[in-house]
Amino acid sequence: MLTWAVNEITIQVRKEGDVMGGKDGGLHLRARKASPHAKRDHGPSVTWDAINSFSFASLQALSEKNAPITWHLASSYANDEFESSTVYAVRTNRPQNLGCADTMSVLTHLCHGYASFPAMCRAVYYFASMASQSLYRVDSRLGRSISYASTYATLETMSSKTLDDLKMAAQPASGRHFWLVGDNIQTYAKMYEPQLGRESHMLKGFAGTAIELQDFDPAALNVDNLIEKQNLLGRMKLTVEGILADINSDHLEKTGALHFLRALIEFIPALSSYGKQVDDFEKTLAINQITPDHKSNIIPLATNSADEIHMQGMHEAVKDFLENQMGISDENLHKRVLIMSGDGKTFDQLLQLKKYLIMHEGDFESYAALFPCSNSGIQSGLSCMANHASCPTPADLRKVDFYNGAHLVDLVLNANLLNCWENFFECSDLQAFFKQSKDAGNIPSFEDLHDIAHLLARCHGTTKAYQCARDLARDPDHPDRVPRGSSWPHAGASASHSQEDGTGTDVDDDSGSDMSTALDEDSLEKDEVLANVTLFIRCALWWREACRAIAVGDPGRVWEILKLWIFTFAGGGNPNYTQYLLELYCNFKWEFPSALKTAIFNNWLVNPHGVAGLFIELDLLQEHSNFWLEEMAQHKGQEF
Repeated sequence: MLTWAVNEITIQVRKEGDVMGGKDGGLHLRARKASPHAKRDHGPSVTWDAINSFSFASLQALSEKNAPITWHLASSYANDEFESSTVYAVRTNRPQNLGCADTMSVLTHLCHGYASFPAMCRAVYYFASMASQSLYRVDSRLGRSISYASTYATLETMSSKTLDDLKMAAQPASGRHFWLVGDNIQTYAKMYEPQLGRESHMLKGFAGTAIELQDFDPAALNVDNLIEKQNLLGRMKLTVEGILADINSDHLEKTGALHFLRALIEFIPALSSYGKQVDDFEKTLAINQITPDHKSNIIPLATNSADEIHMQGMHEAVKDFLENQMGISDENLHKRVLIMSGDGKTFDQLLQLKKYLIMHEGDFESYAALFPCSNSGIQSGLSCMANHASCPTPADLRKVDFYNGAHLVDLVLNANLLNCWENFFECSDLQAFFKQSKDAGNIPSFEDLHDIAHLLARCHGTTKAYQCARDLARDPDHPDRVPRGSSWPHAGASASHSQEDGTGTDVDDDSGSDMSTALDEDSLEKDEVLANVTLFIRCALWWREACRAIAVGDPGRVWEILKLWIFTFAGGGNPNYTQYLLELYCNFKWEFPSALKTAIFNNWLVNPHGVAGLFIELDLLQEHSNFWLEEMAQHKGQEF
């Protein structure tokens, strides 16, 4: 009887294997395009959508549907507490359902070679992880992966399909438009056995990404309207006073209060219930909020070996992206504006390229339709605070490591903001103070904290506050001034007292008198320490506001900070970024039609995952891609 039962189950399992590995089983995927002369259809060609759709949950569902008996047997084998196909315990470590689903996919692939969907996904994962080719050889023989050659063919097929789709989407009839982001890439190719023709050298290239524009009026991208506005020469009206008048001071004060509030509430457990009210307050500050769960359609472009440092290389890179990869030409441009952005160097080279080609005929050949768009040094007290926080101080303030520098600025800013709250409440331990207040039932309301935050922002985070600290006689009775404390005793006074007591050393009276007079003239009517701290808080609040506005997806708030940074870069001796921001300011102020401004603001930030609070800058997205491209090039030793 047992033998008969085993034979019957074997027959059923064999039938389920044919269903699971059949063309309609859901696991067939071709690494190469099907030949038009092929006699048999082995399933669709691989696409990125198919790869991205894979999950072990869907593989398990497919196994339970197509091979219920086999799934039952595998589950009972892997789980000693198995009761039925729907009721069994799943471990956190080495979950049985994942192992069973993987095992069934391997068995199916061993029997049916074209049922390679899971194996193909694993091979693409290996390639992205820069796995050794030995892993492909072993796992392809075990049915867990496809061979390295097939993996390479898979990537070529998906890239070719993506490029064909992009060319179709870039045609005027599709109604779709794209924002191009580009940046140079380079890595050092070291030859471990150098010889004639095999010298170590630098690999250089240019990489780009196309992001589909969303939430805009297609009529906004009319190049004639843009050129008409540019020909009015509105930028001739540019003045320092005009930029200052264009800065929204009321908005900046509110954002300063927001960051004072958020620093306090995120630090004090007793105030955690106010978190939603802070978020609601932040929503009232929105200027051009992109839909929070907006997911960007991101299409990586093929790299090339152009060198953007040279104008000819920049021209080759742009031409490759627009003509070769997107299929755009004068014939199918149809008066469209083509937006391209990058880092500071790319932005500058694009502006220069337009000048060099201005005499060429046609909006495309002259790049009149190409619109370059730019993507979105504090010392006071940082050295001392860095030492206290065990953070490395920047060796060169003109070339600060971004993440280390950002961490240090954020840390020191939080310390200063919390210190301002301590001074206001006249305490030295904010957490203990608010805990006692909560226990006593007299904790400040959110409205009270909101008003205090506005006061602190005006007293400690504005240019007016800095000027008042530099000149104590300025508006002495102003309500937003920091209260004047007692005079700080200086070294000269201490020495005089020591002499009167007969314990001091002999000093020259004239020199001491001169020093005292100099100190009176230089220090008594200004507070240098307060001025420096205020200047740091002001600049760091602008920095935090820019970072926060980028994360939540509000380019309008970012633009308010960029207008301020025109003066920051000019005063800091950075003429390049001053020029870039002035160019942008003239564009937005006088040269962009209203609809084009809206289109740019709605697409100036990118959200790769469609998750609220995870927006990033366009050039940072490209930098992330560049990191892996450079790693791949160095690992494979190939040209870009």
